[in-house]
Amino acid sequence: MALPTGNKKIIRGPDKKFLCHKVLITFETKYSFMNLRLLLCLMFSTLILLSCGEKQSTSTLETLIPQPVTLDKHPGAFTLSEKTVFYAAPGVENIAQQFAAFLKTSTGYDLPVNALSGNGSVRDAIVLIIEENSNATAMEKEGYSLNVSDTLVTLKAPAPAGIFYGLQTLRQLLPHAIERSGAGSRSWTIPAVTITDRPEYEHRGSMLDVARHFFSVEEVKHYIDLLAFYKMNRLHLHLSDDRSEEHTSELQSRLHLVCRLLLEKK
Repeated sequence: MALPTGNKKIIRGPDKKFLCHKVLITFETKYSFMNLRLLLCLMFSTLILLSCGEKQSTSTLETLIPQPVTLDKHPGAFTLSEKTVFYAAPGVENIAQQFAAFLKTSTGYDLPVNALSGNGSVRDAIVLIIEENSNATAMEKEGYSLNVSDTLVTLKAPAPAGIFYGLQTLRQLLPHAIERSGAGSRSWTIPAVTITDRPEYEHRGSMLDVARHFFSVEEVKHYIDLLAFYKMNRLHLHLSDDRSEEHTSELQSRLHLVCRLLLEKK
């Protein structure tokens, strides 16, 4: 049965953070009192459910993306401090320095990067080791093993690519505040864990449509950083549409310019 027409009223719900937008509810004036009672009951029930289901703190082990091949939890945790030192094998010193620079933006720690020597044991350190394997496939070279204990973080890989991706996992294991610049003084702990990982697919990429949308160089760089963070290894730039075959030389020159600007970051 259709409701009778009449003047409509609009009630605006509370502008809470958990709402994606302001709730707009329209009802007929003849049934306003009944509908208002129902509306209040529904809103009250929703608030109770939301309060009961308040989000709890989530372990960083549960939020690893992508999930590693194997993951074994252990008691304890490694605490990153101003005394922590990187020890890097030849060929991965620059990767260690980049990661140390990233940590400094949030922790304020100026962590040194030393050459890996094989003499004696170390503590309160992050050790990056290359275990060369001439028979390793392209995907195996992107794999790694990560062991975190109370006193030491050891990352091993057959190639620098594996070390890089292993550090992205280490980054995700840190408290989420590590992604905030100037996060300040707090406990920077990494759960004790043993992880082995390797990619399932050789081609792991994403497309950025720069033909239909404008992005600055910094935005494209940030997009590349996000791809690397999630262990993707291909960037597909959609550069042109429609009759682009008539402007091949111009597009090629622009592509070279874009690539040069992106490589400035290296």
